[in-house]
Amino acid sequence: MQNLKLKNKGSSLIEVLVYIALFSIVFSSIYMIFIMALRYYYTTKSGIEVQQGAILAVYKLSKELNESSLASLKIYRTTSPKGIVFMSIRNPASGNQIQYSSGSLIWYKYVCFYIETDPADSTKKALFRKEQTITPTTTPASSSTYTPAWFSSGGGAGLAYEVTAHNLDASSGFDIYWGDHLEGVPGSNPIYLELKVNSESYGKINDISTSTLIEIKN
Repeated sequence: MQNLKLKNKGSSLIEVLVYIALFSIVFSSIYMIFIMALRYYYTTKSGIEVQQGAILAVYKLSKELNESSLASLKIYRTTSPKGIVFMSIRNPASGNQIQYSSGSLIWYKYVCFYIETDPADSTKKALFRKEQTITPTTTPASSSTYTPAWFSSGGGAGLAYEVTAHNLDASSGFDIYWGDHLEGVPGSNPIYLELKVNSESYGKINDISTSTLIEIKN
């Protein structure tokens, strides 16, 4: 009887150890699935945020360009940095309101969008926005002084800037030119704009492009 009790105790201990081992395997599997799902969630979320940032940047630039003047617009596709400069009718001294003088629009500043190294990732590019106020005028015109190079350094070094899009492709992240997907006649509508961002997922770089055609009113 005593021997039988000892054998029962020994069997119970082995069963407990087996249960512990099985539980450990199941728990480890569940934990790995949870970690993989969490990584997938964050990489997907990051990619969506990058894409949303590009869409908002294109919308912002399109809206400002739409209010600008073809006569004031200059596109810099081959310079460093690449960018675009145009005049704006938004008065920064009055909450960016639009104002008139004798029925004519008043132009208050030059706005520049250009690409340079992304402050959040030195291997990527970012789209920057800066503006320079001028003496108000009713005659829009392009400027040979206010260039993307001027805004990014030199005279524009002290100006406040806004990063409107991150993670731009280092070589082809920003493109803008006259015409419908093909280079058209300078000084004419429409304007083609494209942003290409990089989204990384499990070590793979995915390119996401956002483009639009812009009609300038004035």
